[in-house]
Amino acid sequence: MSIMNYVISIIAALVLAPAALASNSDSDILVKIEKANSEYSTLKADFNQTRKIKATGKEIYLQGTLYFSREDKMSMQYSDPNESLVINGSKFYMKRGGRANTFNTESNSLMKTLSGTLLGCIAGHPAKVAKDYKADLKVSDSGKAYVVTITASKDSPKKYSKIELSYRKTDCVLVKMVMEEAAGISNVYEMSSVKKNAAVASENFAIPK
Repeated sequence: MSIMNYVISIIAALVLAPAALASNSDSDILVKIEKANSEYSTLKADFNQTRKIKATGKEIYLQGTLYFSREDKMSMQYSDPNESLVINGSKFYMKRGGRANTFNTESNSLMKTLSGTLLGCIAGHPAKVAKDYKADLKVSDSGKAYVVTITASKDSPKKYSKIELSYRKTDCVLVKMVMEEAAGISNVYEMSSVKKNAAVASENFAIPK
């Protein structure tokens, strides 16, 4: 090898090494999040939600209890009776502002994407969420949490422009979720008093009639 080729190879190694290390680090973190979350079957947590409407500057503050089961079930039971969200298999119930709708995710692709996104984020599958959403993914370390940012691409469904997920480093449980909608509405969820493998009654996942 000539001296010139040797120098070029050294420079290439120095340039490429940091990127390779970053990639491996991101992958390791995502695997860690997946593994840690696979070790529980149910989850219960209190949550505070801030809904911001960009067009008007209005902010709405909500709170309630989150229930999750790995059997594709979750519910957000709000203290406000005009708000509710329940996912049970292919059924997706949502009540906002007093207006309620039940969707079949098998025949509604948008709601299927939304259901899969919510379940995947809570279950600790951010990489799958990004893949299914055809979105870009970035991992960072905030000190207390692993932050996974999912940014929509031109091929993503026109629902969310960005999702930011914070998994606390002690056990990789989701403690904060920021969901920015393309329509200019953002929802910030902050979870507390998280209980893994909590006893969760089936009634919590019942779809209201």
